[in-house]
Amino acid sequence: MLYADIETAVRALNNALLSATSKLRGWIAFSGGVDSSIIAAMCPSLPLISFAVEGSKDASWVLEAGELLGRDIELVEVGIDEVEHHLRDVVALLHTTNPLDVVLATPLYIMGKHIVNKGEETVKNKDLRREIISGQGADELFGGYNKYEKMDEVLLSSVMRDDLEEVMKKSTQRDSLTLLSLGFTLNTPFLNPSVIEVAQNIPLSLKLYRPNRQGELQEKVGSNPSPATGGGEIIRKYVLRRVALEYLPKELAYHPKQALQYSTGLIKAMHRLASKEGIARKQPARLRAYLDIF
Repeated sequence: MLYADIETAVRALNNALLSATSKLRGWIAFSGGVDSSIIAAMCPSLPLISFAVEGSKDASWVLEAGELLGRDIELVEVGIDEVEHHLRDVVALLHTTNPLDVVLATPLYIMGKHIVNKGEETVKNKDLRREIISGQGADELFGGYNKYEKMDEVLLSSVMRDDLEEVMKKSTQRDSLTLLSLGFTLNTPFLNPSVIEVAQNIPLSLKLYRPNRQGELQEKVGSNPSPATGGGEIIRKYVLRRVALEYLPKELAYHPKQALQYSTGLIKAMHRLASKEGIARKQPARLRAYLDIF
């Protein structure tokens, strides 16, 4: 049964997330987005680690986000030559040159390797397990992707369901394999069954929220606006951001975050490396052609 109002949905989601994060004992992969920030706020004793290419948006933002949280960030900032070295490792590890798989696995690989290389220097809490905690699944559960905004309700439900299945079957397997090579496990609290159950009972109108427009779902979910069915501003992951406001400053809870491959500067770095190899920018499947060199 769908939650009838935003307060009920926020309360249920908050409780589910508190339960899902209560026994975490690893490193939090922190991007400064709402997903990892909520986990960080609910686990105040766990260390935060971030990755960024030198000069990228995340290289400055994650430190600013850490200040807003009142937390120290272990920022792993790498240059373009280091990026290429790590890309080679990930391609060999995953046996693929699919650019999306490689670019999404590489930050986890770099953070895990950094922890291994620094050893006890970075570990202040002796109760830590060798696990990295990811915010994976939040976009699929709560409507975080830009593509969702222009879908009608029927299509939106179907696509979000398919995307969730994809992340649970493929993405977590890829990332688990990446971390396992370094002796770590992957923990994904947003994919905890209790969180998924709550999310599936939250109306789409509270995930992709339209503040200035009311629609046909009004009678079913009180005064909540309809989901993405037309023009106007939409707040993605609205119900999750409302939970975040219980723990985070609004600037952090509502911070607009690019996809990881862009905000970290990794895609840009790969294009620069492809140019160094003489691969034309207009060449089809340019990044795959670059990774095929390995």
